[in-house]
Amino acid sequence: MNNYFKITKKRITNTILLLTLMSTTNVFGQIVNSNINTATKPAAIYYDGFNDVSSDGEPWYRVDIYYTAGDFWADPVCHGFNSPDVPHTEVVTDPSIVLAAYTNMSFDQEVNLYLSMWEDDNGEECHYNADGDNPDDDFFEGYVDFTECCSTPFATSDSKPSRWFTNHNTATGGWLLPGSDVWDFQLATTWRFTAGSSCDDPLIFEALNAGGIRYSFNSNDRSIEGTHPYGGNIFSYENVADNASADVYYSFTITEELKVTISTDNAATNFDTYIRLYNEGCGALLAEDDDSGADNTSIIETILTAGTYMVQVEGYEGNEGDFDLSIAAGGPVSGTEELVIATPTVKVFPNPANDLVQIDLGKDFEEGATIEVLDLLGKRVYYTTASSASIIKMDLAELKSGTYMIHVSDGEKTAIEKLIIQ
Repeated sequence: MNNYFKITKKRITNTILLLTLMSTTNVFGQIVNSNINTATKPAAIYYDGFNDVSSDGEPWYRVDIYYTAGDFWADPVCHGFNSPDVPHTEVVTDPSIVLAAYTNMSFDQEVNLYLSMWEDDNGEECHYNADGDNPDDDFFEGYVDFTECCSTPFATSDSKPSRWFTNHNTATGGWLLPGSDVWDFQLATTWRFTAGSSCDDPLIFEALNAGGIRYSFNSNDRSIEGTHPYGGNIFSYENVADNASADVYYSFTITEELKVTISTDNAATNFDTYIRLYNEGCGALLAEDDDSGADNTSIIETILTAGTYMVQVEGYEGNEGDFDLSIAAGGPVSGTEELVIATPTVKVFPNPANDLVQIDLGKDFEEGATIEVLDLLGKRVYYTTASSASIIKMDLAELKSGTYMIHVSDGEKTAIEKLIIQ
């Protein structure tokens, strides 16, 4: 690095304006471990300077990024393009040209963006030279203030996770330097929560009490895979189980026995979802749902005792997109509107019981449905399949006194009922 850039980077920490990656408030829900993987790349470069780029020179730009929370500079990226036409806009499609990419960064990470651009006539390309027989032309240096320049913050529901987002300045069509007559710049960014890729590393909700709700906006979209050199599993989730779509895992804890509604039937969900409820560690499947909600979204309504539980969100078959996951305890999703629950039901009697228990499958389940009795650790202690009769009799005399969950499923629908053995 020449002396010019050494001096500039020394003073930039005091004078540069900040680009805020996220506000300090987590607008995407009550997630405890909300660190993210993030990357930044150029999307397009505009040049309208000297018309000699096809013979004597070539437009070049250099970008330096400073991460405030980590107090470090990313390695600078320098890139040029050659075109006989001026003005000229180059759309940067090369996936290897990424300005910076880091994992496990603070959710409210601040980034300082410093740009320098020039038409290289001297031949040293990544270094601007003002002197000599053939000095470089059209030098520009500046900072990008995303607080003032751009009506869309760095990451919102518009700049969705797991895909590149370019239009950071809607007021000028995505360009960031409206004050420059010669140069302009478009930035593309992407992000993904670091956690959530497996049951061993879930996104963790704050503890949930009666009447409370937890929510998270996220995505299992994998369209970004192959568009950067860092691997799809850093900026988009992968398929690790069950259907062919990518999976996202969450955990939540309740402190008492509650009726809990887990739902993707919310406004931001835009694809055919599939959700599963597991005990802690995903040792046992407690409930699952495909399309009980509107537009093939999913709803699970069940009664859970105090403890920690896991939720897997994915798509039916290979479907992927954005989802708004809500987990509500004992009440509606919002203060003004209740969820419309359309879950299948069965009747268990007597309850409490001593030994003989009957299950009325009603109209929701037919012959061949599986019936499991699980203890509170998720261990299966009884199993049978439904015959043609709608009322199933089970002899549970060997079970110890306590609380159990009866899980009835036909592969598409699931019903959960609590059973008390005296």
